Amino acid sequence: MKSTFGERLAYALNARNMTQGDLATLLGSSPAFISTLIQGRKNAGYVYLVQVSNALNLDMNWLMLGKGEMDLSSVLSEFNLPKSHGKEENTNIAYINKRLKEIGVSRRDIAEGLGVTQSSISNTINFKAKCYSIAIYIAGLLNEDVHKLWPDTYVFKPRKKSSGN
Repeated sequence: MKSTFGERLAYALNARNMTQGDLATLLGSSPAFISTLIQGRKNAGYVYLVQVSNALNLDMNWLMLGKGEMDLSSVLSEFNLPKSHGKEENTNIAYINKRLKEIGVSRRDIAEGLGVTQSSISNTINFKAKCYSIAIYIAGLLNEDVHKLWPDTYVFKPRKKSSGN
């Protein structure tokens, strides 16, 4: 068993054939920060741990404490629950983060432009919350269709007409 959080994170990255840079891109952070976590020089907050767990499909008990199975899929299969992020969602998160970096726009820039919190921006990008106005703004910055970046998230269905008396 891997005894420290950093050892478990490094092991999980290796098992997923991912680099620290890949994870950083997926989470919208820096490879240097991931490195400090692996080296044990910094501790991650709970929300960040949840994001790491979701991004790598890891069981939180294993990631935080080294207990249980590494793969969240084995835990979820016992309860017949869906996974938090599908492969397509993780790919889209990485793509959005990469494109924002390419055009030199940070989450802070977007938050300031819209007058919302950075966590609102992160939650929208990471499929944790639905905020159409934020999604439309980001899609516009990237010159992309919102439905391509967040498939099946912003699907509008016409309201049924109520039968009036």
